[in-house]
Amino acid sequence: MKMALLSTKSSRLPSQSRSARNYAASGVHGVAGLGWQPERAKIEQSVRDFNKAYNAKHEELAGLLQVALKDIGQCEARHFKVADWYDRYGFMHYTFMVDRYRQ
Repeated sequence: MKMALLSTKSSRLPSQSRSARNYAASGVHGVAGLGWQPERAKIEQSVRDFNKAYNAKHEELAGLLQVALKDIGQCEARHFKVADWYDRYGFMHYTFMVDRYRQ
């Protein structure tokens, strides 16, 4: 019974959230709201540029991290006789760091 009621209520909710992206103009009425549109386009372009730069840097740093961890694995094998350090420990660290900082 409760699930049916919950399902009925949730079907009445709007399909899109009321975020800033869904509004055609700012909360200001009249002509002042029209000035928001060019600024909004600039902000959205800045966000896209930032995301592109972030993703490129993330990929670059993930590659450098993997190389560094494999170097540590070679050092562990040479000095401490731990032949599979990267497979046992380094890969977990690499995966955590890459997933944690992915957008």
